[in-house]
Order: sequence, then C-alpha cells, then structure tokens
Amino acid sequence: MGRLVRSFLVLSVLMVAAVGVIAFLRARDSLESSVYDRLGAVADAKTEALDRWIDEQQRSLVFIGTLPQVGRAGRTMLDRDSPPGRRQAAHDGLAAALTNTVQQTSEAEEYLVLDLQGRVRLATVPEHEGAFLPNADFFKRGASSTTVQNTYVSHLTGQPTITVATPLFANAGKGRRVGVLAANLALSRIDRIVLGRTGLGEGGATYLVGRDHRFVH
Repeated sequence: MGRLVRSFLVLSVLMVAAVGVIAFLRARDSLESSVYDRLGAVADAKTEALDRWIDEQQRSLVFIGTLPQVGRAGRTMLDRDSPPGRRQAAHDGLAAALTNTVQQTSEAEEYLVLDLQGRVRLATVPEHEGAFLPNADFFKRGASSTTVQNTYVSHLTGQPTITVATPLFANAGKGRRVGVLAANLALSRIDRIVLGRTGLGEGGATYLVGRDHRFVH
C-alpha cells in the first residue's frame, strides 16, 4: 500500500508539474505574441504617420516651386547671361522668401536651390552656398521628378537628414527646367510622431533608424 501511494503521489506530482510547465510556456508564448502584435501595430501606425508627413512636405515643396515669383527669381538667379546686379537681387529676394518660409512653418530647417550641375547657388543656411553636390541622390533624382532621399548622412552637416527635392522650372512649374529646389526637413518635427507613447505602456520606447543602422531619432 505504501509503495502504491508513493508511486501514485510521484506520478501525480509529475503530471501536475508537466501540466504546469506546459501552461506556463503557452501563457508566456501568448503574452509574447500579444506584446509583439501590439508593438507591431504601434510601429505600423507611426510608419503611416511618418509617410503622411513626408507626403505633405513633398506637396508643400512642389507648391513653393510652382509659385511664379519663385520660378522667375530662380530663372534670373541661375541664368549666367543675366546682369550680375539682377542675379544678386533675385538671389536676395528668393533667399528672404525661403528663409521666411523656414521661420513660419518649422517643417523644413533649410531650403536649397541647386543649378543643373549640382552647385548650391542659394541656401537659407548661407555657409552651405557654393557646395558641389552632383552625386547626391536627391539632386540626381530631383532633377527630373519630385523625390525624397530618406535618412542619409548629409554632406553639408554630417548629420542624419531627410531631403525632399523637386525640379525648378522657369515659369510656375512649366517651361524650361532651370535647377533643383530642395528642402532638408526639420527632424525635430518627428518628435510628435516618434515620441508618442500611445500603446507602448510605461517601459516602451520608439527608435527611428536609418538604412545605415544609424539612429535618426
């Protein structure tokens, strides 16, 4: 009887332990899956918000580039046959307008106007004028269509940058192409998207990482 009781007790303990382990593993897997699903949903929502923000900046840049005064000033400034005085006046007027846009919108931290050879002929950060960027992706692709160069290390600042670029035409988005209009986006504006804690709980954190594995934010 004692042996029978001991055998039954050992078997019962083993069965209870096995059931407990299986239940624990299944609960852990279910909890992990739930957490990953939730984090994946948060990441997807932030991705969509970032995409919408980038799309808005593309439309905004295209709108700026199609303004008649921008096209005329760009044409005059980039035309080597224009008198130096007119080129300088066009440069100063366009620089003032773009600088005011930076100050008013806070969506772009810098605007650039490049000629068709890739030379920065105007920058709202004056020390960047004269830089030669013929191999920059945003210039090569932006010379023919509106484009976005995502999270790259800028040759101008050495910092992670997102640049939107669009062709600059002489007459309100039409006619002869005279250069490229580009905007380096203000990454601080990504705060409102990336740092939002909805769905992350108390210990969650969000990181924006570029293709080169550098932290963008």
